[in-house]
Amino acid sequence: PTSVLNVLKGGVSHVSVVGRRGHVQGAFTIKELRELTKLDKEGHNVSFVVRKEELEMGMTDASMEELKGSGGRPKSRIDKLLQDNALEEDAQSTDAEKSVEIRFLLNPTQLAPHECNLSKVGHVLCERTRLEGDPGKQRPVGTGETEELPAD
Repeated sequence: PTSVLNVLKGGVSHVSVVGRRGHVQGAFTIKELRELTKLDKEGHNVSFVVRKEELEMGMTDASMEELKGSGGRPKSRIDKLLQDNALEEDAQSTDAEKSVEIRFLLNPTQLAPHECNLSKVGHVLCERTRLEGDPGKQRPVGTGETEELPAD
């Protein structure tokens, strides 16, 4: 997470990593995630945020089969690490000054300008997705539900 730390040291207070699929389909390693979970403990004053409800939404029958199938051991370890670090939506507050948040099942669809400065991005409009398909072949499908992620 050296690159994340460099961004956060540069004045950014929140980094959101957005994925269209669920955590079981993620292309990150256990080592990468473990390093993110340690940022606050190692004195960087950066919290790691994962939303429990997004992990639950991604646990389709096909996702559970992916965890049980051949090659599922690394994905199961990642699932456990994320579940252990996940917070309920109403428990998202932290004492850390900065945060790194991983969001799942969101598809960025539009960059909207800042209200006061039209040359800057004010927020990212995302559409909520759901997973459809067989194990190992799930694809994100838009639900029509939208969410704005602040970008200022």
